[in-house]
Amino acid sequence: MVKVVFRSIPWVIPNYANRCFSKSFTTRKTVETAKQIRSLVDEGKIKEAVEFYESQGKKSDYRTLYESLHKLQSDDSKEVLKQLNNADNTEDSDIFNTNIFFSDSVEQAKEIYDKIEEDKKDPNTYDALIAVYLKCENNEDAYKTLEQAIKSEVKVKQKTIKRIIDAFVEDNDIKEAEKVLRLCASYCIEPGTTIYNVVLGGIIKTGDHESAKRLFELMGPDKNKDTFLIMLKNHLQREDQKSVDALLKEFLTETDVKDPLSSVIETYVEQSKHESVKALLETVEEKYGIKVQEKHKNLVQIQNT
Repeated sequence: MVKVVFRSIPWVIPNYANRCFSKSFTTRKTVETAKQIRSLVDEGKIKEAVEFYESQGKKSDYRTLYESLHKLQSDDSKEVLKQLNNADNTEDSDIFNTNIFFSDSVEQAKEIYDKIEEDKKDPNTYDALIAVYLKCENNEDAYKTLEQAIKSEVKVKQKTIKRIIDAFVEDNDIKEAEKVLRLCASYCIEPGTTIYNVVLGGIIKTGDHESAKRLFELMGPDKNKDTFLIMLKNHLQREDQKSVDALLKEFLTETDVKDPLSSVIETYVEQSKHESVKALLETVEEKYGIKVQEKHKNLVQIQNT
């Protein structure tokens, strides 16, 4: 068993006020430090890894140390992780957020979480706790934790909202994913286009095309290239030419996407709509005012080969 005495982990930070390192040197040094920590842990040199971490005096390397120990899963690494979890670190959010994030169970995560004073619970803390719930396939409590955070006026991160929606969509539980969107809307939180796209793709996967169309329209100007291509792929698969035409008109003439025609061609070919894409190229200039370039023709040929 490795017994490590933590002298400075992780709250005593040296004073670098009189050291004038360039940004590039500092970045390189950080990368090298992280690499050395990982290497020592991988070799089973747990005590040496901790001592090296301490000698650097940078709490930004704490996550590297913790993650490496967690990945190793040896008796010695587990013992050191236990010491880290039991350390009095509630004054440093980065540290206890890391401890929560890599917890192996909801119980362990909540035990760490409950040590934190209420005013110390920042968005990253909620994100870490929710990540553990989802890892343990407890989506319902993840949602309740998100709801608690939002009602407590915590500025929840988009990545946290996306974590939960991704989990619901992966389980084909679109109603719960939509419930997350409604929760955000009721508190004037904008989930972001990426999250809407995840839900849109999930709805299409269930075969509820009318709901997909409604969400597509509701997104308004927030639609991006991926949004259009998700819907285009859906319309092509269903051979809904009327919807294809309406979507192409909006995508090719009303968006600021760079070279949208190339994206359309790639989507057509991906769906094996080779004859349809040839017909499109013959009419695209007349219909949408887009001149077909040699690269567009080549793209069709390359995709066909």
